[in-house]
Amino acid sequence: MDETHYTSTRFERWLERIANAFFTLWGKHKVGILGTILLNMVALTALLSFEMRNKSYLYESVALIDFDREYEIHPEKEEPEPEPLLPRDALVPQYEYEAIQNIAQDATKEDLNPGLSDEKRIDADKLYQEAQRIREQMQRNRELWDESQGIDEPDIPNVEDKTIEPIDEGQIKGPTVISYYLEGRKARYLPVPSYKCELGGRVVVDIEVLDNGKVDKATIDMANSVQDQCMNSAAIEAALASYFYKSNKSGSRQKGSITYLFVPQ
Repeated sequence: MDETHYTSTRFERWLERIANAFFTLWGKHKVGILGTILLNMVALTALLSFEMRNKSYLYESVALIDFDREYEIHPEKEEPEPEPLLPRDALVPQYEYEAIQNIAQDATKEDLNPGLSDEKRIDADKLYQEAQRIREQMQRNRELWDESQGIDEPDIPNVEDKTIEPIDEGQIKGPTVISYYLEGRKARYLPVPSYKCELGGRVVVDIEVLDNGKVDKATIDMANSVQDQCMNSAAIEAALASYFYKSNKSGSRQKGSITYLFVPQ
Protein backbone atom coordinates (compact mmCIF):
# COMPACT_ATOMS: atom_id res chain seq x y z
CA MET A 1 0.00 0.00 0.00
CA ASP A 2 2.81 2.35 0.89
CA GLU A 3 4.63 1.56 -2.40
CA THR A 4 1.52 2.33 -4.50
CA HIS A 5 0.97 5.63 -2.68
CA TYR A 6 4.61 6.58 -3.25
CA THR A 7 4.38 5.92 -7.03
CA SER A 8 1.19 8.01 -7.32
CA THR A 9 2.80 10.88 -5.44
CA ARG A 10 5.82 10.90 -7.78
CA PHE A 11 3.59 10.97 -10.86
CA GLU A 12 1.55 13.87 -9.49
CA ARG A 13 4.70 15.82 -8.73
CA TRP A 14 5.98 15.19 -12.26
CA LEU A 15 2.72 16.49 -13.78
CA GLU A 16 2.84 19.46 -11.42
CA ARG A 17 6.40 20.31 -12.58
CA ILE A 18 5.37 20.07 -16.23
CA ALA A 19 2.31 22.29 -15.60
CA ASN A 20 4.41 24.84 -13.72
CA ALA A 21 6.99 24.88 -16.53
CA PHE A 22 4.24 25.39 -19.14
CA PHE A 23 2.52 28.22 -17.33
CA THR A 24 5.87 29.82 -16.59
CA LEU A 25 6.74 29.66 -20.32
CA TRP A 26 3.26 30.93 -21.25
CA GLY A 27 3.53 33.80 -18.84
CA LYS A 28 6.83 34.89 -20.35
CA HIS A 29 6.04 34.37 -24.08
CA LYS A 30 2.24 34.49 -24.47
CA VAL A 31 2.35 37.73 -26.49
CA GLY A 32 4.75 36.24 -29.02
CA ILE A 33 2.85 32.96 -29.21
CA LEU A 34 -0.51 34.66 -29.75
CA GLY A 35 1.03 37.01 -32.32
CA THR A 36 2.50 34.10 -34.26
CA ILE A 37 -0.82 32.24 -34.25
CA LEU A 38 -2.70 35.37 -35.36
CA LEU A 39 -0.19 36.07 -38.17
CA ASN A 40 -0.47 32.50 -39.45
CA MET A 41 -4.26 32.70 -39.43
CA VAL A 42 -4.19 35.96 -41.43
CA ALA A 43 -1.77 34.49 -43.97
CA LEU A 44 -3.87 31.33 -44.34
CA THR A 45 -7.05 33.40 -44.82
CA ALA A 46 -5.40 35.53 -47.51
CA LEU A 47 -4.07 32.46 -49.31
CA LEU A 48 -7.49 30.79 -49.35
CA SER A 49 -9.13 34.00 -50.61
CA PHE A 50 -6.58 34.32 -53.46
CA GLU A 51 -7.06 30.68 -54.47
CA MET A 52 -10.83 31.04 -54.55
CA ARG A 53 -10.65 34.22 -56.63
CA ASN A 54 -8.44 32.63 -59.31
CA LYS A 55 -10.10 29.26 -59.40
CA SER A 56 -11.85 28.48 -62.74
CA TYR A 57 -15.37 27.31 -62.51
CA LEU A 58 -17.03 24.99 -64.95
CA TYR A 59 -20.56 25.80 -66.02
CA GLU A 60 -22.84 23.39 -67.70
CA SER A 61 -25.15 24.52 -70.50
CA VAL A 62 -27.80 22.50 -72.23
CA ALA A 63 -28.63 22.88 -75.94
CA LEU A 64 -31.70 21.21 -77.29
CA ILE A 65 -31.38 19.87 -80.85
CA ASP A 66 -34.43 18.72 -82.71
CA PHE A 67 -33.15 15.89 -84.91
CA ASP A 68 -36.60 15.34 -86.43
CA ARG A 69 -36.68 18.81 -88.01
CA GLU A 70 -35.13 19.28 -91.43
CA TYR A 71 -33.05 22.40 -91.92
CA GLU A 72 -32.67 23.92 -95.39
CA ILE A 73 -29.17 24.98 -96.38
CA HIS A 74 -29.26 27.98 -98.71
CA PRO A 75 -26.48 27.99 -101.32
CA GLU A 76 -24.32 31.08 -101.55
CA LYS A 77 -25.35 33.44 -104.31
CA GLU A 78 -22.72 33.94 -106.95
CA GLU A 79 -22.17 37.49 -108.09
CA PRO A 80 -22.78 37.80 -111.84
CA GLU A 81 -19.78 38.79 -113.89
CA PRO A 82 -20.00 42.33 -115.27
CA GLU A 83 -20.68 42.63 -118.95
CA PRO A 84 -17.49 43.61 -120.82
CA LEU A 85 -17.60 46.94 -122.62
CA LEU A 86 -15.58 45.49 -125.50
CA PRO A 87 -15.48 42.04 -127.12
CA ARG A 88 -13.23 39.51 -125.39
CA ASP A 89 -11.01 39.17 -128.44
CA ALA A 90 -10.15 42.88 -128.44
CA LEU A 91 -6.99 42.16 -126.44
CA VAL A 92 -5.89 39.25 -128.63
CA PRO A 93 -3.28 40.58 -131.07
CA GLN A 94 -4.46 38.31 -133.90
CA TYR A 95 -7.92 39.90 -133.84
CA GLU A 96 -7.08 43.49 -132.94
CA TYR A 97 -7.70 44.77 -136.47
CA GLU A 98 -11.19 43.23 -136.53
CA ALA A 99 -11.93 44.51 -133.01
CA ILE A 100 -11.01 48.09 -133.89
CA GLN A 101 -12.97 47.83 -137.14
CA ASN A 102 -16.05 46.70 -135.22
CA ILE A 103 -15.66 49.61 -132.82
CA ALA A 104 -15.41 51.97 -135.76
CA GLN A 105 -18.58 50.54 -137.25
CA ASP A 106 -20.43 50.72 -133.93
CA ALA A 107 -19.51 54.38 -133.64
CA THR A 108 -21.64 55.12 -136.71
CA LYS A 109 -24.86 53.97 -135.05
CA GLU A 110 -27.21 56.77 -134.07
CA ASP A 111 -28.16 55.12 -130.77
CA LEU A 112 -24.57 55.38 -129.46
CA ASN A 113 -24.13 59.14 -129.48
CA PRO A 114 -22.68 60.75 -126.31
CA GLY A 115 -26.13 61.61 -124.95
CA LEU A 116 -27.63 58.13 -125.15
CA SER A 117 -27.02 54.57 -123.89
CA ASP A 118 -27.52 51.24 -125.62
CA GLU A 119 -29.76 48.38 -124.53
CA LYS A 120 -27.15 47.18 -121.99
CA ARG A 121 -27.16 50.65 -120.37
CA ILE A 122 -23.55 51.28 -121.34
CA ASP A 123 -22.79 54.96 -121.67
CA ALA A 124 -21.37 55.75 -125.10
CA ASP A 125 -18.63 57.98 -123.67
CA LYS A 126 -17.38 55.12 -121.48
CA LEU A 127 -17.43 52.81 -124.49
CA TYR A 128 -15.31 55.21 -126.54
CA GLN A 129 -12.89 55.71 -123.62
CA GLU A 130 -12.51 51.96 -123.25
CA ALA A 131 -11.94 51.64 -126.99
CA GLN A 132 -9.22 54.29 -126.83
CA ARG A 133 -7.55 52.52 -123.88
CA ILE A 134 -7.55 49.21 -125.76
CA ARG A 135 -6.20 50.92 -128.85
CA GLU A 136 -3.30 52.46 -126.91
CA GLN A 137 -2.51 49.12 -125.27
CA MET A 138 -2.44 47.38 -128.63
CA GLN A 139 -0.14 50.07 -129.99
CA ARG A 140 2.36 49.31 -127.23
CA ASN A 141 2.19 45.55 -127.72
CA ARG A 142 1.82 45.19 -131.47
CA GLU A 143 5.48 45.55 -132.43
CA LEU A 144 6.67 42.95 -129.90
CA TRP A 145 3.91 40.58 -130.96
CA ASP A 146 4.66 40.89 -134.65
CA GLU A 147 8.36 40.30 -134.08
CA SER A 148 7.78 37.21 -131.93
CA GLN A 149 5.13 35.65 -134.19
CA GLY A 150 6.60 36.63 -137.54
CA ILE A 151 3.26 38.04 -138.72
CA ASP A 152 3.33 39.87 -142.03
CA GLU A 153 2.34 43.51 -142.06
CA PRO A 154 -1.18 44.43 -143.21
CA ASP A 155 -1.41 45.10 -146.90
CA ILE A 156 -1.46 48.90 -146.60
CA PRO A 157 0.32 50.39 -149.61
CA ASN A 158 3.22 52.78 -149.16
CA VAL A 159 3.07 54.81 -152.36
CA GLU A 160 6.26 56.00 -153.99
CA ASP A 161 5.34 59.67 -153.80
CA LYS A 162 2.49 61.95 -152.82
CA THR A 163 0.90 62.05 -156.28
CA ILE A 164 -2.85 62.39 -155.76
CA GLU A 165 -4.90 61.00 -158.60
CA PRO A 166 -8.52 62.05 -159.11
CA ILE A 167 -11.13 59.50 -157.99
CA ASP A 168 -14.79 58.93 -158.63
CA GLU A 169 -16.28 59.22 -155.14
CA GLY A 170 -19.38 57.36 -156.28
CA GLN A 171 -17.25 54.25 -156.80
CA ILE A 172 -15.99 54.11 -153.17
CA LYS A 173 -17.43 50.98 -151.54
CA GLY A 174 -16.59 48.78 -148.57
CA PRO A 175 -14.59 49.83 -145.47
CA THR A 176 -12.34 52.86 -145.28
CA VAL A 177 -9.33 52.51 -147.60
CA ILE A 178 -5.97 53.69 -146.22
CA SER A 179 -2.65 54.34 -147.93
CA TYR A 180 0.40 56.29 -146.78
CA TYR A 181 3.57 57.91 -148.04
CA LEU A 182 6.66 57.81 -145.79
CA GLU A 183 9.94 57.21 -147.56
CA GLY A 184 11.94 54.21 -146.36
CA ARG A 185 9.62 53.28 -143.46
CA LYS A 186 6.78 50.82 -142.97
CA ALA A 187 3.57 51.35 -141.06
CA ARG A 188 3.28 49.54 -137.75
CA TYR A 189 -0.25 50.59 -136.83
CA LEU A 190 -2.72 52.60 -138.94
CA PRO A 191 -6.12 52.65 -137.19
CA VAL A 192 -9.38 52.80 -139.09
CA PRO A 193 -11.00 56.22 -138.48
CA SER A 194 -13.96 56.11 -136.14
CA TYR A 195 -16.55 58.34 -137.77
CA LYS A 196 -20.26 58.72 -138.52
CA CYS A 197 -20.20 61.18 -141.38
CA GLU A 198 -22.99 61.34 -143.93
CA LEU A 199 -20.70 62.14 -146.86
CA GLY A 200 -17.79 60.21 -148.29
CA GLY A 201 -14.60 61.12 -150.07
CA ARG A 202 -10.84 61.40 -149.81
CA VAL A 203 -8.92 63.15 -147.04
CA VAL A 204 -5.14 63.55 -147.23
CA VAL A 205 -3.33 64.23 -143.95
CA ASP A 206 0.22 65.62 -143.94
CA ILE A 207 2.16 64.09 -141.04
CA GLU A 208 5.45 64.48 -139.20
CA VAL A 209 6.83 61.29 -137.65
CA LEU A 210 9.36 61.13 -134.81
CA ASP A 211 12.27 58.70 -134.88
CA ASN A 212 10.39 56.39 -132.45
CA GLY A 213 7.58 55.99 -135.00
CA LYS A 214 4.92 58.15 -133.34
CA VAL A 215 3.01 60.67 -135.47
CA ASP A 216 3.70 63.99 -133.75
CA LYS A 217 1.89 66.39 -136.08
CA ALA A 218 -1.03 66.02 -138.49
CA THR A 219 -2.65 68.64 -140.75
CA ILE A 220 -5.19 68.42 -143.57
CA ASP A 221 -3.90 68.84 -147.13
CA MET A 222 -6.71 71.18 -148.17
CA ALA A 223 -5.79 71.12 -151.84
CA ASN A 224 -6.28 67.35 -152.11
CA SER A 225 -9.00 66.71 -149.52
CA VAL A 226 -12.77 66.94 -149.26
CA GLN A 227 -13.79 70.02 -147.32
CA ASP A 228 -15.86 68.33 -144.63
CA GLN A 229 -15.32 68.97 -140.92
CA CYS A 230 -16.59 65.54 -139.87
CA MET A 231 -14.24 63.56 -142.10
CA ASN A 232 -11.32 65.94 -141.51
CA SER A 233 -11.60 65.57 -137.72
CA ALA A 234 -11.84 61.77 -137.96
CA ALA A 235 -8.80 61.65 -140.25
CA ILE A 236 -6.70 63.88 -137.94
CA GLU A 237 -7.60 61.72 -134.92
CA ALA A 238 -6.70 58.50 -136.74
CA ALA A 239 -3.45 59.95 -138.09
CA LEU A 240 -2.27 61.08 -134.63
CA ALA A 241 -2.95 57.55 -133.31
CA SER A 242 -0.85 55.94 -136.06
CA TYR A 243 2.59 54.41 -135.56
CA PHE A 244 5.45 53.58 -137.91
CA TYR A 245 8.57 51.53 -137.33
CA LYS A 246 11.52 53.28 -135.72
CA SER A 247 14.05 55.23 -137.73
CA ASN A 248 17.80 54.75 -137.48
CA LYS A 249 18.28 58.52 -137.51
CA SER A 250 18.11 59.69 -133.92
CA GLY A 251 16.24 62.92 -133.27
CA SER A 252 14.93 63.19 -136.84
CA ARG A 253 11.42 64.25 -137.86
CA GLN A 254 10.28 62.77 -141.16
CA LYS A 255 7.45 64.21 -143.24
CA GLY A 256 4.91 62.12 -145.10
CA SER A 257 1.18 61.70 -145.57
CA ILE A 258 -1.73 59.33 -144.93
CA THR A 259 -4.68 59.14 -147.34
CA TYR A 260 -8.14 58.01 -146.19
CA LEU A 261 -10.99 57.13 -148.58
CA PHE A 262 -14.18 57.45 -146.51
CA VAL A 263 -17.35 55.52 -147.27
CA PRO A 264 -20.61 57.51 -147.04
CA GLN A 265 -22.68 56.50 -144.03
